[in-house]
Parts: sequence; structure tokens; C-alpha cells
Amino acid sequence: AMEIAELRETIDALKTKAKRLDAAVDSLIAAGLPLTPASIARLNEMLIGLERSFIDERGLPNRTGFRHTAFAPGTVTGYAAWPLPGLTEAVKNRDAAQFAEQKGRLLEALRRAEARIDEGLGIVGP
Repeated sequence: AMEIAELRETIDALKTKAKRLDAAVDSLIAAGLPLTPASIARLNEMLIGLERSFIDERGLPNRTGFRHTAFAPGTVTGYAAWPLPGLTEAVKNRDAAQFAEQKGRLLEALRRAEARIDEGLGIVGP
């Protein structure tokens, strides 16, 4: 069986923190963005880093030119995107070993993203 409970828990934790960050930024904007230019620059860098958290330098299975773990063109869809492409390919191939490897890589990416959101929460407050 292809276990996904850990993925769900990690994604749920990421969503909860992302909502907290979004609400904190909204509050700051409503208050006239009382941040220093340096804090705003750090927040922008955090957001850029957040997107980059999903890049896996090892690339996707059988197509190392694609490295984004959240979205990439499908193997048979032209440019139409597959969400979670490593996992999607493993499921389509019915390859449990590939699924386990891609799940681990996705968990790494999600944890990198969570660390970036934690960084953002540290910039804008709780």
C-alpha cells in the first residue's frame, strides 16, 4: 500500500502555518505595513525562498530537467501540469519503490517550505 498519512499531516501543518503567515501579513498591511525596509526585504526573500523550497535538484524520475516537486508537465500530457508529479508518475506506473522515494523527496520539500514559513512568521510576528 502506498502510505500517505505522513504527507497529509505535513501538508496540513504547512497549510496551518501558511494561513497564520497570510493573516499576519494582512494585519500588517491593514495597519499601514509598519515594517522596516529591511524587514520587508527579508519577507520578500523568504517568499522567493518558499517557492524554491519545492525544487529538487535531483530532478523528477526519468526527466531530470524538471525539478519542481509540486507541479511539472505530465509525461504524456504535453505542457499540461501534473500536481505532485513524482508521486503521480509513480502511481501511474504502479511503482511502490518509486512512490516511496518520491514521497520522501516531497516530504523534504514540504519541510523546507515549512522552515521558510517559520522564518516569515519570525519576521512578521506570531
